[in-house]
Amino acid sequence: EALTHYRRAVEAYARAFGDRWDHVQRATLERKIGEAFFGRGDHQQAIDCLHRALGLLGAPLPTTPGAVTRVLAREVLRQVGHRVLPRRLWRVRTVGAVDRERLYIYRMMPWIDYCLDKTRYVLDVLVMLNVSESRDDTAGTVLGCTGVGIMCDHLAASRVAGWYHRRTLASAEASGERRAAGHAHLRLAFHESYL
Repeated sequence: EALTHYRRAVEAYARAFGDRWDHVQRATLERKIGEAFFGRGDHQQAIDCLHRALGLLGAPLPTTPGAVTRVLAREVLRQVGHRVLPRRLWRVRTVGAVDRERLYIYRMMPWIDYCLDKTRYVLDVLVMLNVSESRDDTAGTVLGCTGVGIMCDHLAASRVAGWYHRRTLASAEASGERRAAGHAHLRLAFHESYL
């Protein structure tokens, strides 16, 4: 039912404005269509919509295996830089409308790619964490750290995983967001279970 309404919204907007779409509004609509597909369990169509939304926002993610590997390497280096360099040397920007939509999409993609493609899951998590840290987005930082911790748990890198899970908990508690803190405690419990 939601998909039908979204499709009608796309048709109505196209009739009213032709090809003069506001790119953020169009990306938001693509994201919502993706959420509807995800809720229905149609993961591939959901991820396709989210990729289209990111393209409209000027932040496309790669789709070919070689390009995914290159961007993944860049994001790993960026994360290492975030861990090694003092925060005052990072390029931190304020969150605008485009960033808010991107961050929302980045928080959604790992849930889908965890089931579809583990390499893309790793890329999703690192992009979400790196962008969230550079925008002071607590929710994205918490989920990103959790994702890296889960990834490290699967790779038996328990020390690194523990560091990320503890950082998740500290960020969540410092933010005062109870849901984030609950999520952090749950993931830390899974980490302890892995150990």
